[in-house]
Amino acid sequence: MKKWLAVFAVGLVLSAWAAPCFAQPVTIVFWHSYRGMEKDALEEVGTNFSKLNPGIKIQFLQVPFDALPDKITAAVPRGKGPDVFIFGHDRVGYWADKKVLEPLGLWVKKDMAALFIPSTLEALTYEDALYGLPTSLKCTALIYNKKLIETPPKDTAEMIAMAKKNTNIGQNKFGLVYEIGLTYYNSAWLFGFGGGIFDRNDEPIVNSPGNVRALAFVYDLYRNQNIMPEEITNTLVTTLFNRGQAAMIISGPWFLGEIEKGIDFGVAPLPMITEIKAKPRPFLTVEAMFMSSQSARKKEAFEVIKYFTGREALLVMAKKGGQPVANLQAYDDPDVKNHPFIPVFKLQAETAVAMPNIAEMMMVWTPFDLAIGKILNKTAKPKEALDEAQGKIVKDIETFRQ
Repeated sequence: MKKWLAVFAVGLVLSAWAAPCFAQPVTIVFWHSYRGMEKDALEEVGTNFSKLNPGIKIQFLQVPFDALPDKITAAVPRGKGPDVFIFGHDRVGYWADKKVLEPLGLWVKKDMAALFIPSTLEALTYEDALYGLPTSLKCTALIYNKKLIETPPKDTAEMIAMAKKNTNIGQNKFGLVYEIGLTYYNSAWLFGFGGGIFDRNDEPIVNSPGNVRALAFVYDLYRNQNIMPEEITNTLVTTLFNRGQAAMIISGPWFLGEIEKGIDFGVAPLPMITEIKAKPRPFLTVEAMFMSSQSARKKEAFEVIKYFTGREALLVMAKKGGQPVANLQAYDDPDVKNHPFIPVFKLQAETAVAMPNIAEMMMVWTPFDLAIGKILNKTAKPKEALDEAQGKIVKDIETFRQ
């Protein structure tokens, strides 16, 4: 008996010596499209997570924003792609229908859900199922060069007047610059004038009177006020602002990471629409952490999601990434509460309109953008262009729903 125990003990020692001291860490593949200070902050959160969770390794992959949704849609059903990723909530319905996303309802307890701004969870809910946890709120606001604009405009009449004072076309200087050809960047005016995209039954209303009036205002800004350059692109907006050649731009918190050091800038809510005395209401995008339905490591993937949407992680994303975060606990921190930009975006988000998360929204962007292009290029009047877009969108949605 003693001899058997001695042999067993020797075996334990040899086994312990032969076995690795630690199990191989599980790797969670994490896709995102962040750049600049947002990317730096995200990677810092990843480092902090790894220190606390040595058994889980995060493998980040940065994918260009425009390419990320299509890559997700193509990769996940084939069992490829990420375990978790960050993106806006507007694809939730489409991805849920395509079985791309893992529902998180069973993972998220009530006490955890209570930590977030309620509207953010609503934006991530589709057919009574929760498909993500929010990280940040994103909407457009007015970003201005303090050397050129001392006090931001309170209404659009002031905005136009200030823009004219800061426009010198011969010197390539402009008072107001934004991607005026895109539906997204005009959403503040669309909803501000009482327009919209869908009615309560999710039927398109893109040719509504409010939208027609809004795009007449947009046409006036672009063609009549002589305060903007031609053919505005994202690159042009960034270049002009960083060169001090754009007094004001309309963009979101993602743009702050593109501003070069030395540019003294401020952020303010979008100005009141003078002629109707109404607040502009831009699209609200809820950025969130999602889990792939095909992840083979769902337990570990949720641990990543839980940490990256928690207070400590989002404090880093707020302070170093400049994000208006969705976790209410973060706003107890004085650095966040008194941040020069985050409370402004949070204030703007209170009047913003959550972007529809239904799959039909994907049929809206291209026809609406084309309609705006025709209006700005003088090939169609607002009502005519929007009637054409409405017909195209209705037809595409009918085909999609069959």
